[in-house]
Amino acid sequence: MATRTQMQRYHWVQNNGRGFIQLPGLNHATAFHFFGTRLLAGAEGSDLEPGRVERSIRTRQIHGDRIHRVTGAADPESGPREERGGFSQEIGEGDGLTTDRSGILINVSTADCVPVLLLDPVRKAVSAVHAGWRGTVLNISAKAVESMRFYYGSDPRNLLVGIGPSIGPCCYEVSSDVWEQVEGGYFYGREVLLHEKNGKAMLDLVQLNRMQLIEAGVPSDRIAFSGLCTSCFPSLFYSFRRDQRRVGNMASGIMLNANS
Repeated sequence: MATRTQMQRYHWVQNNGRGFIQLPGLNHATAFHFFGTRLLAGAEGSDLEPGRVERSIRTRQIHGDRIHRVTGAADPESGPREERGGFSQEIGEGDGLTTDRSGILINVSTADCVPVLLLDPVRKAVSAVHAGWRGTVLNISAKAVESMRFYYGSDPRNLLVGIGPSIGPCCYEVSSDVWEQVEGGYFYGREVLLHEKNGKAMLDLVQLNRMQLIEAGVPSDRIAFSGLCTSCFPSLFYSFRRDQRRVGNMASGIMLNANS
């Protein structure tokens, strides 16, 4: 099995009593980003960046590969919205969001799945992706790259990508219905699997997303990862696999700064 994405140094941030993680490799003057923890549960974007977040947008996640383009409050391309207190809004079903509008925080929720945040500091556009094993098999991270190329003219070589805490190959055992799709769908599928004698395998979901991003044209040295496994740190992260039930989700998001 290929080695897990090289561990990156991460920053622990306390803001208004909320704790979250930022990756130095994704830090840039044009955008604000965060990867959530248990200490961030229930927080709105305005709690993290007071006075800078105009709206917080998310989707109703379905473990697919649909990516919504967020274009503005009155633009029908953004799809129907469900109001949440006038600040947080949900737009349809999907597992990714992309925008070139400043002041709009786009979010995904995870509890073992892989949160992927993408920034184009040249074209000034961002994306947020929820990549479970189903979405990863459908190549959602690479499709986010393609969406940014299509909508904003992004060059994948200019993108900065951050991959947040998710379940690691140390804890993610999958059965044949999963690993057969990984091996059958990608020539490098076997590199992210460690087969066991019981007919199951350990899957490195982060590495699979990383390889898909590289195949989509993102340079490997522009992809950062925290190195944190959600299942290994119960005090910091929710984990559906560890707890065997849905206890909570962590939000992760990214936003273009105004006047950047």
